[in-house]
Amino acid sequence: MVCVLPGFVVTDGTTAHLQHMADQQGVTTAEITRQIVDHLQVSMGRPGDPEDVAEMIVFLASGRAKWLTGAQFRVDGGIIPTV
Repeated sequence: MVCVLPGFVVTDGTTAHLQHMADQQGVTTAEITRQIVDHLQVSMGRPGDPEDVAEMIVFLASGRAKWLTGAQFRVDGGIIPTV
């Protein structure tokens, strides 16, 4: 089994939720997004795009990944630090 573990990715659903949070706090969605990125300490400094995760999935579905087993791939912009 191979797993993809996405982090904070801005999808249509995320955008709607960010707007809801921004409306509640009286700030912009950009400010809410920055707060979340800062709170999660995203090393890349930004939330992910769906394409960031899709690229990993496309690779894993390709013949180039035919020998991969038992792996988890974090596509999280560095939220979970690794050594």
